[in-house]
Amino acid sequence: RLLLMAGLLLADKSAGSEDKVKSIERKVGALQAELEEAREAALNPATVEVARIPSEVTDTLAELAARAEAVADAVEDQVNSG
Repeated sequence: RLLLMAGLLLADKSAGSEDKVKSIERKVGALQAELEEAREAALNPATVEVARIPSEVTDTLAELAARAEAVADAVEDQVNSG
């Protein structure tokens, strides 16, 4: 009887270990799939579209900057001569 009980306990422990192994194998499979997706994403980055600023806007900004510099020079001249 003692040998039979030991055998049953060993079988139960073995079945529990098999369940754990199957669970871990599923988790590893899911992680491997996720890793593969991440690798694919890294190798094939998505296209990112960037808005293009019209040349008129950059020309206007350059003109405003030139005017601001001229005003600053005029103020500096008045301060230095005053």
